[in-house]
Amino acid sequence: MIDSLLLYYILPLYKRVEDLTLSITLKGNPMSEKTITNAIIRYLKTVPLCFCWKQHGGQFSTAGLPDIICCIDGRFIAFEVKTESGKLTKLQESTITKIKAAKGEAHKVTSVQEVKEIIENIGGLPDGKE
Repeated sequence: MIDSLLLYYILPLYKRVEDLTLSITLKGNPMSEKTITNAIIRYLKTVPLCFCWKQHGGQFSTAGLPDIICCIDGRFIAFEVKTESGKLTKLQESTITKIKAAKGEAHKVTSVQEVKEIIENIGGLPDGKE
């Protein structure tokens, strides 16, 4: 009797809640910074002559450093990853300004497409020849 009640009443309700949760996740919520960062790292690993890493924050790291640091064909480029609605902190703005003053590249980005455009605008992708 309990098994049939479970199958008839509770399981369909659970399925509807699961579908609703999935729908809200896919349609209503933008990608997280972590998801965007991982996608950018995956892309950068395909770029010839690119060495990059995710800069993890913590007790022993320098505060304000951009999320992704890379060297592409001898050029220093840093990316601070934010969601569409994300804003830079004063410290992040200051760090980006200091990197640019030292003749490096530093940018706030919200997608892989922005990273591609930045790389193209600073002189294009290297051809992979050493």
